[in-house]
Amino acid sequence: MKYTVERPGIKLICETVKMGDDLQLCLYGGEKPHIGTMVMSEPRGSLTGKGYSATSSVINRVSHKDEKIARMMAEKIVSEKNILVCCSAGVHIDNASADALKLILSMTEELTCKIISDI
Repeated sequence: MKYTVERPGIKLICETVKMGDDLQLCLYGGEKPHIGTMVMSEPRGSLTGKGYSATSSVINRVSHKDEKIARMMAEKIVSEKNILVCCSAGVHIDNASADALKLILSMTEELTCKIISDI
């Protein structure tokens, strides 16, 4: 499946591939889509004893800041659906302002909710 969310000046795309019970996500966008971070999140019982949480492993490219969106997306899906999720992410906007970074996070949350509702 392919999911897209767009705001003035920013477009994010997330492509999903179901691999057995697992889910692979490719999140990219901005001016120069790329692979900046890879996050693999595995479900585990929540430490509260209710529901699920995630344990994540992260690989970042030098000087890339895509971990926050990739980790948020993977861990939220794991917690909601109790499946293993691997997310590669790369969103680049030259000289992104603090407001643009907040918008990207919000857009990623929107994509995540769409994906969860379709699983």
